[in-house]
Amino acid sequence: MQKELIYKTQWFIVTTLGGKEVAIKDALIEKMKNYDYYGNEVKEIKVFTTKKIDVTTYKKNDPNLPLSLKNTKTIKWESQPDGGYKKIKTTITNKFPNYIFINMTLNPDIWYAIRNTTGVMGFVGSSGKGILPTPINIHEFEDIVEKYKAKSQVIANKIDENTEKTNLTNKKSQQFKVGNTVIIMSGNFAGTKALITKIDNENNLAEIQFELFGRKNKFNLNFNDLKLDK
Repeated sequence: MQKELIYKTQWFIVTTLGGKEVAIKDALIEKMKNYDYYGNEVKEIKVFTTKKIDVTTYKKNDPNLPLSLKNTKTIKWESQPDGGYKKIKTTITNKFPNYIFINMTLNPDIWYAIRNTTGVMGFVGSSGKGILPTPINIHEFEDIVEKYKAKSQVIANKIDENTEKTNLTNKKSQQFKVGNTVIIMSGNFAGTKALITKIDNENNLAEIQFELFGRKNKFNLNFNDLKLDK
């Protein structure tokens, strides 16, 4: 019986309110436990989180240096040999904003319970009107897991931008064109291929577009966060 249950279990994607994915995931787990679904028909409810580290350096007597250098859960201060300070800020975000992944055996009762949870917008692959959603292909899910395991590039935001970085940005601005296929090098979607739809050379920005779970996503990214797909 156990083998049969595992065989029937498939991965589904739930769409949610942005920024509330972890809280909604916890609420769903609690709700499924109350209905005695969790651990049985519902095997796992998952949010893929990613860690972003922002580093800001302050020189000695920098007027922008905050008065309080208190360490917190997300901010760590380090003194530097030259008398300056380094602020390291760690932010945990959802790698796939607005999405929660659920491994379960779908039936109308579970579907109804999940849909009627605060913050849940619906299922990917369901057109509504009582039509049950379709699961994602297991190979799609395995690809998601592999991308998640890959290390995202750490972005260092420094106040004292140097000339070398400025020259690099100017050089990149000349190589990007509308219609280019690029690879996102940092952030939640690091490693994802995208298409450039607009170029803003004045602000060193490119509007990029890519498809995720059947939806087209558009973002404006700095040239330094992109690489031409050769």
